[in-house]
Amino acid sequence: MDETDLRTKKNLRRLDSLASVRRELSAVYYEARAAEPDPVMIQKYRALCFILNTLADILRDEKMQGEYEARLAKLEQAVRAGGKFDDFRIQF
Repeated sequence: MDETDLRTKKNLRRLDSLASVRRELSAVYYEARAAEPDPVMIQKYRALCFILNTLADILRDEKMQGEYEARLAKLEQAVRAGGKFDDFRIQF
């Protein structure tokens, strides 16, 4: 069986949320722990972890950007409505 056959049979997960990235990262961790100490495979696992961490950073940034845009929209609404100074306090 060649490499392409193995890739088509592997169950690929959607990595569209932080929870799914976390699950994939833990799966890679457990797979790496169970593997033999092969330098090529170690590099593969390191690369996968790097990619997954980068993806998690991107998802966090997208989430924060959405929150910033929502806050900015509320501020713009308050300005258009002629709000007072107290209307501009941002609640955390």
